Amino acid sequence: MSSNSPRLSPPGAQKSVVILDVLRLLAALSVVAYHYFFYASTEETIGGIGEIAGYWLNYPGLVSYTWWGWVGVYVFFVISGFVIAMSASDKSASEFAIGRFSRIYPALIVFSALALIVILTESSVPASKSIASWFRSIILFPRGPWIDGAIWTLTVEALFYAVIAVAIFFNVYRRIGGIVRFYTVLSTMFWIAVLYQQYGPGAPDGGILQAVAESYKAKFFLLTTGSFFAVGMIFHEIYVLGNRFERSIFLYLAVLDSVAALHTFSLSSAGVTQFGQNAILPISVWLAAVAVIGCAIPMERLRTPSLFYRKIARQLGLMTYPLYLVHQISGAFIIGILFQIGLGRFFSPSVGIGIVVLISWLFARHIEPGMRRRIDHACRTAIDQFTLRYAFQRTRNED
Repeated sequence: MSSNSPRLSPPGAQKSVVILDVLRLLAALSVVAYHYFFYASTEETIGGIGEIAGYWLNYPGLVSYTWWGWVGVYVFFVISGFVIAMSASDKSASEFAIGRFSRIYPALIVFSALALIVILTESSVPASKSIASWFRSIILFPRGPWIDGAIWTLTVEALFYAVIAVAIFFNVYRRIGGIVRFYTVLSTMFWIAVLYQQYGPGAPDGGILQAVAESYKAKFFLLTTGSFFAVGMIFHEIYVLGNRFERSIFLYLAVLDSVAALHTFSLSSAGVTQFGQNAILPISVWLAAVAVIGCAIPMERLRTPSLFYRKIARQLGLMTYPLYLVHQISGAFIIGILFQIGLGRFFSPSVGIGIVVLISWLFARHIEPGMRRRIDHACRTAIDQFTLRYAFQRTRNED
């Protein structure tokens, strides 16, 4: 590793933060509740939760309690920014890339395959389209449809990982704080322009910038999602180096950028457009999560929780990713079976949540570690062989 590689982990620093793992699980459960109790009855595409479980999955009385659950995704992004900054601080580009690859792919391979089987057997989606969607999912192709709609967030995460890997490779990660600040300023300027177009004097109804801000492309290219990662990365900087006035200023700017993004996402969500809900609610939930992170980080920096609590929290954190991938399609299939055997409209999704949580825990505890080791070993072996061949060929050319 280069001597110029960043060292953003103080002596004795923990490689996990208990509150982040707990928040990750709560965020995942909010997304699950959103999909089962709200989204299933509003989605219009075939091959989704409604078609797989049955269109009886409709709960008008729970709309106000579940429509905002999608905000859990943006809590994930904040946590990801923190965790990636922590994991990338002492790794080479190849080590970081292999670590992220081996983290993403075990659950993606297994649960995408399960989703494909469910879609092929239980939906009206043509087999050719289903297989194409599965293939796009496996390679994290940045344009859907995917076999599971939740995979769009992985494409965003993957681009964020790629940016960090490139920064490490070109030896500029030690200046990542400055890069994050530069991005935050640009993001702030973008959102000022969007809000001015929306609410300024003589503002038209909508506009080009608003359409850009609401688009998937803006999310994928981190234009409207990068601020969430930036919040997490600045939190990590504060966790490692302590708070300073300048760090607080950029943290507040990144938070404001994220609030502007959530405001735009809320206004285009079905909860607001179809059910007249208040767009302030998801923003408030997200801000509450950020406030919890902001309070917990200095507390855990000063006093590390016991190993017992860290182990429990770590297991909760590890099971959230498989939970995120298994609940939507495979989980809908399980709920449909539970309903068919007579559990009823409310017990079916409730028991279904328990089952997918159990599946996620079993996968994270007993299956994923072995898959990660094998993927990690295969990637390292491939890189070593490539390096040896490159060195051999270069020596021959010099001779």
